Amino acid sequence: MAVPMDVVLQHTLFGLAQEALADYQRLLGGYQRMRDLSANTSATADPSVRQLAQLVTDSDEVSRLTSRLLGSVQREWLALSSHAPAEPMDASGGAAVTPSPVERGARCRAIYDSDCLKEVATRDKLEMIAATGMQVRILPRVRMSLRLADEATAILPLTAAEASAVLLVQSSVIAGALREYFDLLWERAIPFGGMGRNSGGLPEIQVKILRLLVQGLSDEGIVERVDLSLTTVRRHIKTLRESLGAKTRFQLGVVAVQQGLVD
Repeated sequence: MAVPMDVVLQHTLFGLAQEALADYQRLLGGYQRMRDLSANTSATADPSVRQLAQLVTDSDEVSRLTSRLLGSVQREWLALSSHAPAEPMDASGGAAVTPSPVERGARCRAIYDSDCLKEVATRDKLEMIAATGMQVRILPRVRMSLRLADEATAILPLTAAEASAVLLVQSSVIAGALREYFDLLWERAIPFGGMGRNSGGLPEIQVKILRLLVQGLSDEGIVERVDLSLTTVRRHIKTLRESLGAKTRFQLGVVAVQQGLVD
């Protein structure tokens, strides 16, 4: 089966970003070794090069760094995460900042993994974030986490626990590439928030099909659970997509969760 071009492009860009970061880490490692070897001489490494990337492994320092970066944003703040936000009013993974970048007139966007929709408490956090003016979208799978300020400074978590170790990148070349990668994902992501809630109006069988669809079951899997023919299940899904204005199965699931049609 042919792989969609956007998936190939996404994987290619992700690989290039990883290679670029690895190159910078090797560069910094080389400069560090040069500094160690020349410790007793007058030669010193260029400070501007040493500041291209820094490894931060203290969780408290990561939180302070994120807050300072949020506080300095003037034009744009981007957040990409495979985990739920740590704070209900903050999409950065760090402490909330007052006034927020949105209040200062910056454009703020965040993309989260669709697994964040599985828990009611997490969905409520996303609703609260969207209510602050941050634009929130959802993707079926987010492969890496990222914070990017003004297309100039990036924070890249290096572990599953996003606040435990990060790479701080202050390179316009890498920041620009990461911005392009984010924009590609943004075009594919489904908007979240601002649609309100709707607790009724659908037949019980369609609500049941929606619940199973949100759980990730295929059409065939749904058939086994609802005791209907494959044709009937697909007809129900088609009706749901039309009534809820969803173009894809994934978007149908997101809209169903947003509108409170499934738990």
